[in-house]
Amino acid sequence: MTTKIANRINERLENLNLRPSDLSRTLNVPRATVSQWVNGEVNPRYDNLEKISKALDVDFYWLATGERRESGSSHEHLSKQDVANRIKRRKKDLRLSVKDLEEMTFSSNSTVNQWLRGETCPNIEKIELLSTTLLCTKEWLLFGTGAAPEIPEKILGIDEYPELPDVSERIKHRMEVLDLKAIDISRNVGVGKGSVHQWIHGISTPSGRYIADLAEFLKCDVQWLLTGKTDNFDKPTTAQVDISTVSSSISTWDESTEVTNTEVVVPLITDDELNQLKRANQLDYSEIQSGQNKYRGLRFAKSSLDKASISPEHVLCVKINIPAMEPLFPADTTIGVDMGRQAIKDGKIYAFWHYQTFRVAYLYQTPDGGLRIKSVNETEYPEEKINCSDRDTVVLIGHIFWYSVMFDYA
Repeated sequence: MTTKIANRINERLENLNLRPSDLSRTLNVPRATVSQWVNGEVNPRYDNLEKISKALDVDFYWLATGERRESGSSHEHLSKQDVANRIKRRKKDLRLSVKDLEEMTFSSNSTVNQWLRGETCPNIEKIELLSTTLLCTKEWLLFGTGAAPEIPEKILGIDEYPELPDVSERIKHRMEVLDLKAIDISRNVGVGKGSVHQWIHGISTPSGRYIADLAEFLKCDVQWLLTGKTDNFDKPTTAQVDISTVSSSISTWDESTEVTNTEVVVPLITDDELNQLKRANQLDYSEIQSGQNKYRGLRFAKSSLDKASISPEHVLCVKINIPAMEPLFPADTTIGVDMGRQAIKDGKIYAFWHYQTFRVAYLYQTPDGGLRIKSVNETEYPEEKINCSDRDTVVLIGHIFWYSVMFDYA
């Protein structure tokens, strides 16, 4: 039974010389529901707690938690979206995954994702678990009052990243720190067990297709995982690194570069050029693919594309400037689009047209036949929901299978 909130409600009713029936009439709530609250059988939802706090002239936070707020300010409305943003902020700062939140709060995947999307607010029991998990106060998590607590350096992993000679040693180190097995990486990164064993034993190196997801799962900085450098921990832990430094199969190409029979040249165009062609109704992918000396190119090793089951004629490389995807894709990132992969797999990154605009984002299919469009920079670009009736406003171009960005130390 959940008696703590019940005790505080009863205390206020007694102090104000009120009966449960009085509270029922004031809130226009059935007597049976109020009876469950005061008997500790169920806790009121947040919206009802707000109404109760006003009816009983008491601070909402004290009623919910039994604690007095340091700020001393009164609470008027609890925003689910603001709570979601603070959870996501701490999740990112602490390098936690959704699975971590599930395990630490004893919650299902769907429940945690509802919190992160702002669809529901964690109940007070879950807020208590989250505040412990996210190393913050319940007050800050609920209301944002006060500064976000500092992240201890040990949590950031700064003292856990030793100088190791190659990628395989760094992968094994993080597996040991997190007590992981190869099968855990395979299941969570979406790569075959054979590939994971090749990474661990130094037979091959994770490609740009997997490196960001691998770093996120291993809770480490992408730059450290790729290069062993530890001078970037004050910057976002995303793939702001030139992937070509670890993949000799990718390089720039121009008319004077000799292309061997082991390579293939794919077109490179900017997102601005694509948008201009689209809006002028002059977009012809086949013309772009043929090149006709209009577009720059990148060369890929045929073996690299073969291993990823990608046909060269389906590849389009685009230099993008999309603030909604920063810092994962900083300005002037080059992405590789597999236009042959049109089926949407939830949570993967796709290039697509939304009306007449070229976009890149995470896509999710909804049960009603619609879509959810999710950006990395969710503070400025919140999640969008496309209804089934508007589904045709989104035209898929293809799946993002590779990206590269020049790391700026200036």
